[in-house]
Amino acid sequence: TSLMERLSTLIQVILTWAILVPAIIPLLLSVSLLFGLVIDVIYQGTTASIVLFLFGHIGDACNQPLGLCVLTFWISVASKLSLILLWSGCEGFLTECCDGLTFRNLSACLSGSFAIFTVLFEVIWPVTIFIMLLLADSCTPGLIASTWFLLSPFFLEALCCWPILSSC
Repeated sequence: TSLMERLSTLIQVILTWAILVPAIIPLLLSVSLLFGLVIDVIYQGTTASIVLFLFGHIGDACNQPLGLCVLTFWISVASKLSLILLWSGCEGFLTECCDGLTFRNLSACLSGSFAIFTVLFEVIWPVTIFIMLLLADSCTPGLIASTWFLLSPFFLEALCCWPILSSC
């Protein structure tokens, strides 16, 4: 049972990070764009450079499909953030129109489905990207840098999960 408790804790930590990462990335993007707009007053083109760094290299040539994976990351962040906002907005409506048991069952079904895909993405995507980055040898420096940047929250997640894994 000790192993199952640790596994349960690990899944809870991964799900917490799955909710935090879609919030952290747009927050960092907003702060950097705001900072870029302030710097644009002095040096023209800073905001465009930030946007180019994050989104401008998705179509660059590479021997690994890093651009597609970066695009997949941004789509997943947007969809997770949309689902979280949609669920928080509809929760009051669903509570009023459904009885308590139906709402609990619907909530368990939806959150369970969300959790399965989220845990799989939170584990598979960073491992796959890390391996592809190590194997990439003909990519543009901008694509590699933006991919490493997107991978950074997952390193923080792994650092937080390490104590749970090391105690197994």
